[in-house]
Amino acid sequence: MDASHEESKRWSSLESREPELNQAIADVSREDFLVGNFDLKSLFSLSVGGFYSDDCVLWLGTEEMIGKTAAFQRMASVLEPIYTLFEMGMAFVESFRATANSQDSVGNFITDWEAVLGRTQLTSITFRWRTVRAWKDRVVIAERIESLPS
Repeated sequence: MDASHEESKRWSSLESREPELNQAIADVSREDFLVGNFDLKSLFSLSVGGFYSDDCVLWLGTEEMIGKTAAFQRMASVLEPIYTLFEMGMAFVESFRATANSQDSVGNFITDWEAVLGRTQLTSITFRWRTVRAWKDRVVIAERIESLPS
């Protein structure tokens, strides 16, 4: 069996819906931020909430949040300045993608992300980060988001 088939087999694990979650996260970047009332926490909850357990643990760097509500609230506050630029028409998503996926020796899924934001008056800005997710019963029970060097 070749290595790519073995990798696909691991990614189709019954415990994980990693590819589906990654696609849902990427789909959020395609939302029209200039239409109607914009509530980032609600958008995030509707788009990816079903992938997380109610009592999941999220780490943003060294900061820890326990529970989906607290985690999504914190994520919304971290991302709000960026989304404000979208709402004001001062920035747009040029690209948003997972650049690498792997699974570690204990079964956690690791995804490296890259978002490139275009701005109306300046050059684009690239953001990179890594997520490490632990899954149980097809929902994320723990996630760590770490910054990657530019």
